[in-house]
Amino acid sequence: MIVIPLTVAPYIACWARQHYPKANDAVLMPRESLALYAIVNRLQRRPRNVVPSGGNLLIGISEKKVDKDLQTCNWLPPTAMTHIESMLRMEFDMQLHNYMDKRYYRDGIDYKVSAQVFHDHYGLGDTITEEALLKKHVRYKQMRLKYRRMAQQTELTF
Repeated sequence: MIVIPLTVAPYIACWARQHYPKANDAVLMPRESLALYAIVNRLQRRPRNVVPSGGNLLIGISEKKVDKDLQTCNWLPPTAMTHIESMLRMEFDMQLHNYMDKRYYRDGIDYKVSAQVFHDHYGLGDTITEEALLKKHVRYKQMRLKYRRMAQQTELTF
């Protein structure tokens, strides 16, 4: 197993450490994860003039999941890191919205309470506030409503 350091937003790093299993302080992503697919596809040989840099999230990849030689291909360029961060952010957002909608529609629990429980469950602490999670969910609901109305006007169904 090799360990690849990533620099991501602090709340995504906290969420990933709690959401995925760990081995030796490295997060082990499941095979079906979009971020793992992006990491494996973008691994490159480290250029000679680049010094290994640290990050706030360590990703562990086993040799079984990769067809590349991980001893030589163990570096991610900066553009790949931003792409992988967006993939992790997308997984975080999907889990947040699914959790909050499930709790609201199935259990009848208010969005604010759901945001607090989600925040406490993943130990997000000072990295992001419950209000920010709630605003993120409200923006998502408004965007979803907007696209649903556009689909009705053009008679498309989702």
